[in-house]
Amino acid sequence: MNLSALSSFIAVTEAGSFRAAAEHLHVVQSVLSRQILALEREIGATLLTRKPRGVALTLAGEIVLRHARASLGHIDLARAEIAAVEGLRRGRVRVAAIGPVADAILPQAITAFSRSYPGVSFDVRVGNTPHVLGLLAEGLAELGVAYNAPITEGVLVRDSIDQPLVAVVRHGHPLAGDGARPLAALADWPAILPPPGSPTRLLIDEASRRANLRIPSVLLESDSVGLRVALAARTDAVAILAPLSAPAGEHVCTVAISDPLLSVGRIDLLASDVRAMSPATSAFEPVLRRFLRGHPSRP
Repeated sequence: MNLSALSSFIAVTEAGSFRAAAEHLHVVQSVLSRQILALEREIGATLLTRKPRGVALTLAGEIVLRHARASLGHIDLARAEIAAVEGLRRGRVRVAAIGPVADAILPQAITAFSRSYPGVSFDVRVGNTPHVLGLLAEGLAELGVAYNAPITEGVLVRDSIDQPLVAVVRHGHPLAGDGARPLAALADWPAILPPPGSPTRLLIDEASRRANLRIPSVLLESDSVGLRVALAARTDAVAILAPLSAPAGEHVCTVAISDPLLSVGRIDLLASDVRAMSPATSAFEPVLRRFLRGHPSRP
């Protein structure tokens, strides 16, 4: 079976359309169409339903997609093992991470790793914690970094780094200053929160319940860390985030929260417990762990 056709099939399903996949792969759309048609003829089933604004997988397509990802994953492992034999002169590291880690930690870790292994390339996917877990479960990432990751079948926690939640406020805010603040002190100000149901929001809601507090006013709920920090810098509202997400700087400062539940937040380094990591990813893991542990965990 043509590996290029399988790769194109995966690209079209992930992009949602032939046009978007062609733009991503820098090929003409007709090439992808011919490859998918040839793949459908070889398998003897329709894999994609063509729609006016994209494509949808058929039942046969879902089956082929699962096996195509597994097959290409095995090819990647084979290439990686060959690279290991050659001294890691080649290889590919696939990582999924939450945005703050991708912004603050991965550039340092990748730069340090690349000095020793310049031939190794990286595939980095960025999303929230549920998205990171999904990419690991699907085999699209070999390492994941998430915040307060729930116990998930097929995912192993390789390491956890303390990262308690803090209040993020603009400079000059009445809450700014030395010393930790009780959770009740934050309730006097509009709140900027992650979306309901997210791991961090569940922690905040449970801490509020235990403290018998009700958040009176919510200015914003969003899974965009950048938006939450930017709004905290421009208003009197209080964002609750991990220190990694909002390092103190020109526009905001962080304030410790004296709450036992919010102090147990953590950054989790994750991997699949059913798939072996490639040699390149195995070599990168301790480098990533070192930079995660070297980042400040408290304000």
